[in-house]
Amino acid sequence: MRLGGLVLAVALAAGCGGGLRVGGEIDRPARMPVRAFAHIVVVADESEASRAIAERLIEHLRGGDSRVELRSGAELEALRAAGRVARGTIALGVEATLLEEARRAWSRRPILECGAFGCLDTPHPRVVELGAVRGHLTLTVADGPSGRPLQREELAAEEEGTDPLGMRLRILERLSTDATRLVDAQRETVDVELLAVDVREVRDALDAIGAGLWDRGAAALDRFVASPAFGALGAEARARVLYDLGQARRFDPSLPPDERHARAAEALRAAIRLDPRPRFSRALDDVAADRRSGSLLRAQREARAHNFRLARGEDPVPEPPATYR
Repeated sequence: MRLGGLVLAVALAAGCGGGLRVGGEIDRPARMPVRAFAHIVVVADESEASRAIAERLIEHLRGGDSRVELRSGAELEALRAAGRVARGTIALGVEATLLEEARRAWSRRPILECGAFGCLDTPHPRVVELGAVRGHLTLTVADGPSGRPLQREELAAEEEGTDPLGMRLRILERLSTDATRLVDAQRETVDVELLAVDVREVRDALDAIGAGLWDRGAAALDRFVASPAFGALGAEARARVLYDLGQARRFDPSLPPDERHARAAEALRAAIRLDPRPRFSRALDDVAADRRSGSLLRAQREARAHNFRLARGEDPVPEPPATYR
């Protein structure tokens, strides 16, 4: 089994006639695309938690092409007032809090009780004291030179137990990891169920997809849909084939993204016209979400090119893209 565009291929129950559950990969844009800027100033408040998360972010961001540094809020304001914050700079604010509190919880403790018929461990309810740590992280993004706010994200984590220090460390680790994920594009694996149709051409196409060959499977389904044999099927079977074709096109690496999304949506709309079941409508919604993700990824790349030109002082500089996020 090939890994990459496919992480899982499992034949469904025999009664389903050889249907397939597969995992396809979708590229999602960064939720906080600060790497689109040539210079990133990380600004943390004075709390120990904020500084620890800021240092993790800086270490992570220095793995890219941007210049990254840590400043206090006062230092950044002084640089702004002096006009010394260069174009193409972004300010990433980090504000974290960790709160500890005591909580009560019910537990059962076995107590040995003996009587005429022997001894038994009998559970007795009791109240136990537990500690809890709640972590909250606010990340803000602002234009470096002007301070104009651009984005705000909130993260939270919580843990109960009897080890306050360990809980604090684990909460900090969780918040730091979640924060670093926000600044990168992610490749997401989505679960897709392809539908069985008792036709050799469709079975062969699903076999190809099960081997990770989305393009070959899509081409085989395309040929079958264009053949007289497809028209001889009933409406429900034709809808199932068109649904499979739409999903195959959705992950076909041989097509440019815009064409891939357009052709997938075309096949799924045809399936819905034949059989308007919710599964087909949800698949069409998924394709629309993929298209939005692709558009946003392109906008982030355009923003990066624009901001790095600003930082290099190139002239003329094109207009920035319409959407930051």
